[in-house]
This record gives sequence, structure tokens and C-alpha cells, in this order.
Amino acid sequence: MTPLATTLANTSARGEGLFNLRGKAQPQFIYVINQGDNSVSKISLATFTVTATLSLTYTDPRFIIIDPLGTYAYVGLYNSGSGYVAQINLSTFTVSNYVSGFGWPLSGVIDPTGTYLYTVDGGNSSANKTTLASFTSGPTANTGSVLAGTGTAIAVDKTGTYVYVGGQTGTGQFSKVNASSWTLTSSYNTNSPIYSITIDNNSTYAYVGTNGGFINQINLSTFTYSGGYSLPSNYAWWSGIDPTNTYLYASALLSSGNIFKIPIPAASSSTSVTITGSPFLRGGAIDPLGTFLYICDQSSNSLWKINLTTFTIVGSVSVGTTPYNCAISYTNSPS
Repeated sequence: MTPLATTLANTSARGEGLFNLRGKAQPQFIYVINQGDNSVSKISLATFTVTATLSLTYTDPRFIIIDPLGTYAYVGLYNSGSGYVAQINLSTFTVSNYVSGFGWPLSGVIDPTGTYLYTVDGGNSSANKTTLASFTSGPTANTGSVLAGTGTAIAVDKTGTYVYVGGQTGTGQFSKVNASSWTLTSSYNTNSPIYSITIDNNSTYAYVGTNGGFINQINLSTFTYSGGYSLPSNYAWWSGIDPTNTYLYASALLSSGNIFKIPIPAASSSTSVTITGSPFLRGGAIDPLGTFLYICDQSSNSLWKINLTTFTIVGSVSVGTTPYNCAISYTNSPS
């Protein structure tokens, strides 16, 4: 069976979309990057237990993404501003290569064909494009200054035509980059630092989470604001959309453990489920069947599992120190 991954689409370090994977893929493993001990935890989704742990040479992992064939995972390592991206062979669960030249690799995404890795370099407010066929050197193209401040989030649409970048400082600039020419084509100021970007499964809207806990709904055709939703707490850190394109799930750093379920297009109401014990929630992932949501909790050093049908917490597993983000690998469903 051929592996698949969420990075077929618009998964970013802080936002993800599943596009048209529903019914086509079976979740297999989830990989969690641990910021405190510079490691990766491999968790079987069949048993929801840690099966292996990989130590990384460089420090401070910020994103993990998996290529469309499920062959490699790519981990962005801030490493005190001298950033690397690690390429991990998922079959052997070993590091194949560390590549430098990424500055501050705070967020990353892979295009739908698995040809390019797109990253934001928070150090110089740019977005980088790297060819994955020969992953031995750093970025091959750079947009230059596409943001009015430090870049923190990045996403790609389902066709791989445009890449979207968010800035954490300044005006909270949301930028649209042509993936072919690698040039800035449009921008929209959210007027608040951006922490997450999620593209819906039809590439109609982007949901851009900001410092004040507000999620902007941006029409990608007109590149204008078309509604939004205010979370009852600051720092809209992570969001993801279910495979049916019905709900946006979101969390905030100061949300008292709440995960919000918001009808889309953007609505004025939501329901929530609460993780107890003073959690500090970071990145998450939704499986392509729309069955479960997984989210990292740095307070308890755990990965939580939420049933999306009942919208209840159904389990947790201990991982490394201060888990920061996660990504799921899949196999094709049997015919």
C-alpha cells in the first residue's frame, strides 16, 4: 500500500487542511517534535503508544511535515538562529541529512506534488523554496522581504499554485506568493501578528489566526476579508479543517485548554471541549478520515486525542519534553 501524508495539501506548522483525502487514506503513525529535549516521538495510532524516539543533533524543532509518499519527514530546527532542516527516513526512522541555510525556519509546508519544500525565515522576513529531489543544499529561491515583520506561518493551496505566508510582527501582513515565479502577488494586513494559516479544502478561503485570538476569513479569489471569528482568548496558535470542509477546529495558547469547533464559512458561534490540568496547547493534526484530532500539550508533555464525532477527549500519551508540533503518516485504504 502506498503511503500518503497530510502534506499533500496545505498543512503548515500551525494550520492544516486535508483537501480530498477523505476515504482514501488510513492513519498509521503520528510523529511529535519535542522542543525541550530535541527529539521526535513516533506513535502508533493503532495502539496510541510511543514505539520509538529519535534524538536530533540540532536544537529547538519548530515544524514537522511529511512528503506525499510518506517516505521522509522534514523537521525545521531553529538552532539559535542558525537554522537547519532535518530529513528523516520514516522507514528506518533515522536522520538522512541535516541541511543548513534556512535562517530561522519557523514554519514549513510541502507542495502537493512533493517537489518543493516551502519555509519561512523569520530572521529576514522572507519565504524560501527548496527542491526536495536532491536535499543536500539550502533554499534555491528566495522571495526577499515578503512580510512587514518576522514570518511565522506558511501554507499552500491544493493545486500548488500559490503559497501563503503570515507575519508575526508589524502589521500582521498576509502575503500571496506565486509558486512558479516565486514572487509576491498580493498582500493583506490583518493589523495583528499572525500565528496560523489554514486553507479550506476547496482553496476558497484562508483562515488566518492572530495575536488577539481573532481568526480572519480571507477570500482567496479577491484576497479580501470576508468575515471572522473571535476566540475567547489570545494567540490563535493552531487550526485545522475536517475533511468534509464543515468545521474549523482551533486552539489558542491562553485558552485554558479549550479547543473550539467553528462552522465554516466563518460563523458567530462555536462549541468547545476542554483539556484539564492547566495545559499549554501548541500544534495539532486531524486525520484524513475526520475521526480524530491530536494536539500537543507542553504543560503535561502529552499528546491528546479527541474524537471528532462525539467531540470528547478519549486519550493521551506521554511524549518528550515540551512537544511543539505533530504530523500524521498514512497508507492507502484497501480497495
